[in-house]
Amino acid sequence: TGLAVSSITSSGANFTWTSPTGGGAPAITSTLNIYSNSTYTTLVTSVPSVSSVYTLSTLSPSTTYWYQVVNSNGACSSSTNGGSFTTACGPEAAPTSLQTFATFTGSAPNPICWSEATGAVATTSTLTTANSEWLNSTGFANTGSNVGVKTNLYGTNPGEWLISNQINLGATAGLYRLSYKMAVTSYNGTVAQTTLGSHIVRVIVSTDGGTTWSSTNVIKTYTGVATYSNTGVTEIINLTGYSGIVKIAFVATTSSTSLDIDFHIDDFIVEAAPTDAVDYANIQSPGVSTTTSGTAVDIFGQ
Repeated sequence: TGLAVSSITSSGANFTWTSPTGGGAPAITSTLNIYSNSTYTTLVTSVPSVSSVYTLSTLSPSTTYWYQVVNSNGACSSSTNGGSFTTACGPEAAPTSLQTFATFTGSAPNPICWSEATGAVATTSTLTTANSEWLNSTGFANTGSNVGVKTNLYGTNPGEWLISNQINLGATAGLYRLSYKMAVTSYNGTVAQTTLGSHIVRVIVSTDGGTTWSSTNVIKTYTGVATYSNTGVTEIINLTGYSGIVKIAFVATTSSTSLDIDFHIDDFIVEAAPTDAVDYANIQSPGVSTTTSGTAVDIFGQ
């Protein structure tokens, strides 16, 4: 009786219960069972002969489980179902899987382990966990059926945050790069835009897995006049200097009603950075000693 779960981590939890007293031999023993379904038929792990307190640390992150205790004296047994719990998010090792935002509903925590917040971008940013102005887009760049994420750049909002899951870049800096699609369109439309005006969209890295955020770690800024695709373009940003467990956020800051436009993102992934490098000291142009201005010449790096 009194079966409960607490102190949930990315790999397990603490379980407590009160075992019945048998009033004599043989002694009553308890078995903790963990299942992957609500009907308690698909067993994940079973820990026999445990006391009324047990800490389990062999489960997978971001996974829902159902827990049960079976008490037995050898001759008869009884079971108590405790219900479900979901393990906490754990860091995803880079290179990550492609995030298509297919499960994004416009309300955190979809996709799983992503989050939303509000707050101004500063040297030390103070965030409030809340649903931000990043919304589900049934069609990336307001067209088709490929689900994406968008925010409406309009009005005055100091900072609307869409924050990734934790990503483990490893101990060596510079091995990975960020890739995502972006587009800018008219509000709920597909018309191309030539400026964001005073609106700003930043891409920011948290170097401690989302505990703190700083403007010193902005790795990309969109604002003002520029060439913006209204159908989608892939952006690639080398994560030079970054290692360990990080989070990456897209932050929209709006400051006027003179422009009413949508900013879109999709297909987020952290991938291995290319390692091939050109040895510029050994660039060769074989068989050519002189060339005419304007003539194309093949060159080769060794």
